[in-house]
Amino acid sequence: MDNCSAAPVSLAFYSKPLNLKSSTVLITGGGAGIGHCLAERFLKSGSIVIITGRCEDRLKKVKQKLSINNNGKIYYHAGDLASTEYRHRLCEWVVKEFPSINVLVNNAATQRKETILNEGTAEWYERENEIHVNLSAPIHLSSLLIPYFLKQQKQCAVINVTTGLAFIPTPYCAVYAATKAALHSFTMSLRFEFESTNIQVYEILPPAIKPNLFGDFGVSVEEFCNEAYQQFLAGKQEIGYDKSEEARMASRQQLDHMFVDLNTMFKTVYKSLTEQEKL
Repeated sequence: MDNCSAAPVSLAFYSKPLNLKSSTVLITGGGAGIGHCLAERFLKSGSIVIITGRCEDRLKKVKQKLSINNNGKIYYHAGDLASTEYRHRLCEWVVKEFPSINVLVNNAATQRKETILNEGTAEWYERENEIHVNLSAPIHLSSLLIPYFLKQQKQCAVINVTTGLAFIPTPYCAVYAATKAALHSFTMSLRFEFESTNIQVYEILPPAIKPNLFGDFGVSVEEFCNEAYQQFLAGKQEIGYDKSEEARMASRQQLDHMFVDLNTMFKTVYKSLTEQEKL
């Protein structure tokens, strides 16, 4: 049988749900937004949670808040994920202090509202930092922790948070969209590579979360996390919602139309925001 007539391959996007009561979860960017919401939900499920972020004061406040009326325990580690040295130090600390670590949530990200033209006038370190936080850090942390996960006698997981912009990019935050598209590709590769091991690989694809760099549109972080976490509990490995789910399931022709519609809207919004900033 030649390749043209072979039956289509069906990628498995569901897995056996993790035992969260016995899980220890590292969440990058856990001090705010989606990371904060996911931390709260893992705690309610009975997990031990470690959150990271650059601002230690914010992490302390989150720890104090989430320690109340939750089944799990929460800890934090402050540092800059753009730093290779910090990523090594973080993983060494986590493995030493929490040898039961079995879940990595690569959530931390930074997004700059710039067109390609304006990116050309920016200092390179600004774009480099965005690439390091959004892409280098998830790949590096995964490579550091996966060998340890493979030695565990229980189910482990890598959960990468990307975005609907991984499928429908925009020139108004081109570097961000490109890093998330690359992380989506990396996630698919990881899932296939480790499908016969104790490591499950998930991808969470948020739609626009309000408020955002372009205004007060999209869905609330609570609405999204409630739905995404329920899908995660059901064992779904690629999780979209609202517009990001539409993009995830769209055909190439549909994506082309969605790309034009989205960027036509962004063009108007970006022009308006730029004019306001000049006032």
